[in-house]
Amino acid sequence: MWEMIVRRLPSGMVIVCTIFTVVIPICFYTVSDLIHKYGDPPWKRP
Repeated sequence: MWEMIVRRLPSGMVIVCTIFTVVIPICFYTVSDLIHKYGDPPWKRP
């Protein structure tokens, strides 16, 4: 049973790329938010 499940799993590269697909946009969003938080002039801050 376990062997059947393991054979159906995608390769390691597919799993790594899937994780990157989630992590990279989150990192860009966080960095962009920090840049705007500390880099915007006072009149542009909400």
